[in-house]
Amino acid sequence: MKFSSYFLLLVILLLPIPVLHYGNVNIDTYRDIGPLEDSGRESQEQNEGLVTWTSPKVTTPVSLANNSVITGDHIELSINPNLFEYSSYTSKIYVETTGYINHTYTGELVVPDTNYDFTNSPIYGYEDQYTWIEVKGLRQGFPVYLTGNFTNEDTDFFGWQGNIDPEEYTYLYNTLGDRMVSKSKPETATIYWSYPSDTLVIAIFSWSHDSGNFSLHVEQGRHWEETNENLPAEFDSYQMGSNYSINLEAFVSSSRGNISQYYVNVTLQNFFAPQVEDIQLHGNQTHVEVRWSVLDRNINETHICEIHISRTRSTSSSLLGYAFNDDWFFEYNTTDLLLADDYYLIITAIDSGNIQGSETTGEFTAGDVFQTPARIVREIQLIGHSLLSFVNGSEGNLLRWVVSGNFSFQYQIVIDGLVVRHTIWKEGPIEINLDYLEQGEHHVIVQASCAVQSAYGKAETMVIVYDPMLKNKGYLDNEFISASAAILILALSMVIVEVTISRSPIEK
Repeated sequence: MKFSSYFLLLVILLLPIPVLHYGNVNIDTYRDIGPLEDSGRESQEQNEGLVTWTSPKVTTPVSLANNSVITGDHIELSINPNLFEYSSYTSKIYVETTGYINHTYTGELVVPDTNYDFTNSPIYGYEDQYTWIEVKGLRQGFPVYLTGNFTNEDTDFFGWQGNIDPEEYTYLYNTLGDRMVSKSKPETATIYWSYPSDTLVIAIFSWSHDSGNFSLHVEQGRHWEETNENLPAEFDSYQMGSNYSINLEAFVSSSRGNISQYYVNVTLQNFFAPQVEDIQLHGNQTHVEVRWSVLDRNINETHICEIHISRTRSTSSSLLGYAFNDDWFFEYNTTDLLLADDYYLIITAIDSGNIQGSETTGEFTAGDVFQTPARIVREIQLIGHSLLSFVNGSEGNLLRWVVSGNFSFQYQIVIDGLVVRHTIWKEGPIEINLDYLEQGEHHVIVQASCAVQSAYGKAETMVIVYDPMLKNKGYLDNEFISASAAILILALSMVIVEVTISRSPIEK
């Protein structure tokens, strides 16, 4: 192998590779499923009909069955007392949602560098400043409940769907929003899992920059238990607060014997999702406002609406705020947003049973903060002229920069210290018409930045606007200037030679 081949291999091996550092994280995985693990479970055929269901419109008890779908308002499950003749007994109904997840993660916190925090630096490229956790097996259509605790002064928790490129990991676009950066102990959040990935990636950050331990409890799905003494146990499914597919076990125990029945994949549809309609959006780079209406088939429902913001090219979003009490209007000052792409809003209506319906708005451009990445790993090339001159009053004086790159970025043009443009580049050259500039010299700067890509570029141009009188007299013609310069140099040379000769000693 030639020397150049060895050198190329060495360079490849030394290239930085972003790695999520999962550290020493302990996972205590358990399923608190109580009597569902009872090994004394009797056959389903023997105790068929042990559980029945009714609703306000179906008043005659109907036997529960596996893989069934029950639709109605306030469905009630009950143990059938006709299957036993016990005078003294305990009856119990245990319910859990299918795919129930109940995990607790514990470990030591990473102590970040003194000058680092996520508000002034990207997360990508600084993965070693965090502790990382992957929660797998999440199901679409179910809420996820998170509780984070810690022993140090202050710790924050962020999350992203597993299908997100780590280069897009930012505080602004994390799935948990600002719900677990409240300085509370513990930090808690509930998110509705509607994403294509079954994985939630969690980053844990010691905001107080001190050591300690953490614990994170993650639960998706719910479980309930109803017990009665000497009466049949009953379960009002409205307490579930949402539509679920469930597994259920019912059993009756007494001194004379025990009976039980296990049911799987029973879907209870008590609730109907609210619908977000009639969205009206008005937005610009500094302000956005939106109005909408909510339609709900459930009777006497109340709603809360969450408003999230997302970049058009991103699959993550961030919570902006809430709307309450049928006042379906929201406005937001977008001047603090980093202008990185076009945005849209996600409006989610949540009823009293935590049933949710969402709709998205049209796109708008927002934000006027230009931020340079804390760490620059790639250059945005802006190819243009360093000098441009034209006559005052002429037309069509364009300053143009050719851009190299295949990702969008924000850029701003500054003329004599004043920002004259701040927007998004997507394709083609960047150009600006300078016909309006007054006579004199002007300093033009174009800056390009993309925090997600840790990319930055800058170019400067000196612009000279001449008096049209000088142009009319021909003083600005290139040939005239070149000729005048040559004559001036020749004249100076002759003067120097003459002075030198005059000062030389006279030969006798």
